[in-house]
Amino acid sequence: MTSKKSYTKIRLFIASPGDVTPERDRLLKVVQEFNQPNGFLDEHGLTLQALDWRSHVAPLMGRPEAVVLEQLPVETWDIFIGLMWSRFGTATGALDPQTGFSFDSGTEEEFTLAYHAWQKTRRPQILFYHCVRDIPQRKLDITQYQRLKEFLKEFSPDGKHPGFVQEFETTDDFASRVRLDLERLLLKLRPVETSPSVSAVQTVAHEPARQRYLDTMIKTHQHLPVAGFETNLRIPIPLEKVYVTLKARMAELEHAREPGSRKRGSVRHKTSASSVEPLTGLAQSDQTVSVQQAVQFALQREYDGLVLLGYPGAGKTTLTKYFLLCFAGNKAEQQLGMPQPFLPILLSLRDIDPELPLTANTLASLQKYHLDLSEEFFLHYLQEGRAILLLDGLDEVPTEKKRAQVSQWIHHQAHLAFPKCPVIVTSRFSGYRGEAVLPGYYLRLEIQDYGMPEVQQFLENWLIGVETHVHEDNDYWRSQAKSRAENLFQRIEAAPALRELAVNPLMLQIIALVHRDRGTLPERRVELYKECTDVLLERWDKAKGLEVLLSASQARQLLQPIALWMHSVENRREVSKAELLEFMQPHLGRIKREVDPEELLQNWLDRSGIFKGEGDIYFFHHLSFQEYLTAEEIRNTRQADTLVKQFDQAWWREPTLLAMGLTNPPIFADFMRVLL
Repeated sequence: MTSKKSYTKIRLFIASPGDVTPERDRLLKVVQEFNQPNGFLDEHGLTLQALDWRSHVAPLMGRPEAVVLEQLPVETWDIFIGLMWSRFGTATGALDPQTGFSFDSGTEEEFTLAYHAWQKTRRPQILFYHCVRDIPQRKLDITQYQRLKEFLKEFSPDGKHPGFVQEFETTDDFASRVRLDLERLLLKLRPVETSPSVSAVQTVAHEPARQRYLDTMIKTHQHLPVAGFETNLRIPIPLEKVYVTLKARMAELEHAREPGSRKRGSVRHKTSASSVEPLTGLAQSDQTVSVQQAVQFALQREYDGLVLLGYPGAGKTTLTKYFLLCFAGNKAEQQLGMPQPFLPILLSLRDIDPELPLTANTLASLQKYHLDLSEEFFLHYLQEGRAILLLDGLDEVPTEKKRAQVSQWIHHQAHLAFPKCPVIVTSRFSGYRGEAVLPGYYLRLEIQDYGMPEVQQFLENWLIGVETHVHEDNDYWRSQAKSRAENLFQRIEAAPALRELAVNPLMLQIIALVHRDRGTLPERRVELYKECTDVLLERWDKAKGLEVLLSASQARQLLQPIALWMHSVENRREVSKAELLEFMQPHLGRIKREVDPEELLQNWLDRSGIFKGEGDIYFFHHLSFQEYLTAEEIRNTRQADTLVKQFDQAWWREPTLLAMGLTNPPIFADFMRVLL
């Protein structure tokens, strides 16, 4: 025998003058949508009841507003929604007991009762909306409109009832906004199921699994991959020792899919100023702060999460791993100013299955570690708001359609399912547009380039990490590393072209890598990419006395046509092994030696760090190398027409710029001839 599921009823009172009837009716439809079987509310054990005087009030005798309020008393309201456009309403004949002034409309009286109740008990929660579409001249009542403006002015910080008023233009716009606001609010109003005593017992029971998980995360992510590749097998530099704080511009303090969305609520998470100075005063758009400060700012207010946007090589993935290590190593308060013992969950968004919940995707990402963890383990931390979600690489999801699906997955399976947990999402600018923009209230951060002080600090950290690993960790080698870092920094600072490259974290890592391997500093970006591919494909292994299956130049003879083939389809980042082997077959003659293609693929996976594979799927581990090798192939095969045909496409911007920088022979003249 199965027990009947219990539901909590949430009552929503609607207040408005008569000029917003279409929006009022649309709100009732939104409520009906929420109450669909197996829908959003059903999943959380909630039902939503709209208290509308047109359907819930009997036509009894007495003052009309009193009749409404006697049958729908304010004590029964869980949510109050106010709606206004051009009219304020009709006086009700009642006095405000706190001011002694008469109410000028039923909406004002209802709002005042709701606001006074909220001040005492924090119920009902109040949402207020103002339509800002143009008012037809025949409908404009100047007296009504002036009274409305006076009322709305009192929502300002120094007004009688400070708060937010959400603006909208169309009925569809209103429906979209109120649906989103209600989703967030209803999750806050749902009853708490787990008692503190049970939670404490569960925490103790989960401790061995927690430590096993954290130890594995530290072991997996503790080393800095050179240029984003798995090079920790070569020189395992501790990421925490190399990391230099990134700065970000808070481009939009209130970012959502619909323009004009506003942040909501009060302080949700405690932060600490032990090592990170918090923002003071009112933060302004376009303010540049450290990422740590921005995270504190978002957590002190009820943003749905943060979106960190950056150009290729800006350090987005490194940042998420640094956050993971801080929480996993119990250093978050010292390094980030966040004292909460969050369980860090780092997921690559390209691997997400949008059909599966967060816990299932998390377990899938950990399957190779054989940690023997269950969904219940993660649910324990997620439901209590004791996890931080680090969701990396929205731009790496291969198609726009799937990016939109993953964006919805983040909103529903991460934020709405676990609203107490902080969410940090990273993406390239190119991957965060259209339907991929997260629905909700996200603090949007644009990662900034390094300044010269950060460049200098990174070089010192990096070279100390390298030299103390290759030799010994003592004062002598630390001193040598600092001296070499200073010399390299001075050479970069003296060369404008190098300064321009070095402010990008990825390019700075390449400069440091090439400098140590070659002792020279090519000034053009394409030369740096060539140097880096030479090191990763051949020179590093040769320096260790290891056999190299193909030289760097031979490997590029195959990687270049592969890159162009993959790049010819917009947003294609990966191909199946079968497709790849079939494509490689006619190009094997380029290398003028017999080689087994499957053996070559495996060698690239094991040694190069440029081409990677996961199961049956293969891809360039960093898009920048796919773009560079595409440019090389276009130059070598004189395909300037390919660049001209794709001239206005964002997907082809980097290959075009890189191809223009290649020489011996150059392709610029061919490009201009075809273009003109």
